[in-house]
Amino acid sequence: MAGGPEVLDIDAVISALAAATAAGSAIPRSGDDALSSERLINAAAAYGAVCQDAFERSGLWGITGSASAANWLAERTGSSRHGHKGRVRDGVAMRLLPSVLETAAAGLIPADSLRSLSGCAAKYPAFAVRDEAVLVAQAVTLAARDYRAVTNTWLSHADDATDQPEPVKEPVTELYLSETSGGVRHLKGTLVGDDGDIVAAALEAIVDPLLRAARDDPSLAAKPGSVLRGMALVDLCAQSMRREPSEDSAPDRYRVGVVVAYDAAEADRPVSTCDSSAYRIALNALGEVLDVGRTTQRWTLAIRRAITFRDRGCVFPGCDRKPSWTDIHHCQHWEHGGHTSMNNGALLCRTHHTFIHKDHWTVTIDDGRPCIRWPDGTPYVITPWQSDTTPTRPDPGPPDGSGPHDGSDPPDTTDPPHGP
Repeated sequence: MAGGPEVLDIDAVISALAAATAAGSAIPRSGDDALSSERLINAAAAYGAVCQDAFERSGLWGITGSASAANWLAERTGSSRHGHKGRVRDGVAMRLLPSVLETAAAGLIPADSLRSLSGCAAKYPAFAVRDEAVLVAQAVTLAARDYRAVTNTWLSHADDATDQPEPVKEPVTELYLSETSGGVRHLKGTLVGDDGDIVAAALEAIVDPLLRAARDDPSLAAKPGSVLRGMALVDLCAQSMRREPSEDSAPDRYRVGVVVAYDAAEADRPVSTCDSSAYRIALNALGEVLDVGRTTQRWTLAIRRAITFRDRGCVFPGCDRKPSWTDIHHCQHWEHGGHTSMNNGALLCRTHHTFIHKDHWTVTIDDGRPCIRWPDGTPYVITPWQSDTTPTRPDPGPPDGSGPHDGSDPPDTTDPPHGP
């Protein structure tokens, strides 16, 4: 590789060995060549251990949900997970003991002897550094079986030489995400110290309002705390992926809306305010948004601004999600002929957006305001002082629609009088 260290082409080495093996007659048959091939095997084992240790430390195996580099490799090679873990340990020993790396890379330490040596370094690294020269010299000169007896004796003396208990691994914050054959993902892990406090506080800030709203919100009905915490975690992740305001992103979060009376002669005049970036929302005398720019098949920034100005947040009754936590919902679905316009859009948080699609609820724009409706079309409203714990549908009244609760008039939302 030009300008840097040369990189070993593993595929080329394997191809060359495969070609030599296939040729058969081209393979030397002398004792020296047999010894060289054994060194090649030892060197390859040392190289593999270094690679697997580096892969373990990279953490890239965790992206796919594997618990360790050994698991990742075993899943893809069909070989023993225990064997991969041993090679990772060999790589750690070579990283800790430079002369072991140099000698093993030259193919002078058998793979079995390297495994025995790495066991010493894993259990008593300080003693292994102290006795490195002796351990390496005997690994080169002794047969693997004899060397294993030497390392066992070394470990026994090391046990007697220290009163310290075996070090306990310090807990660290870690998460594993694995996927089943059915596409379900399982999350498990450990949150240590402040990490756990931060996550718990963030989830509690979302779950607590959900628990209070569960009585009146059918999207939360009968959901236990564990489910609400899962919803909260997904909400936090979804929120972190929202982009800054642009033609393709979420509604405005940091800009100033200047409300002006509609005047055709003034409609194209730019609006500016001191030390801020402003945009125009033109209203008529009734407060209806008239001029929000051109519409397209996507939600344009102008339409997003107008809907955000109108809705102020998720429109599902009782929900307090701000505009920055919401998406724009097509009231009449796009695939069913709905337009991408202000009068066909409403802000919904991820939870209620998913709920409305899944349970076939609908949103309509009535007199310029979004109205949430049950699957049968009945408007859904909350009366905060109702004594029952289950949201109920208004009584539609007689068939002629003359009943007091036919949905034609909004419910009385004034505070009930105190006293008799």
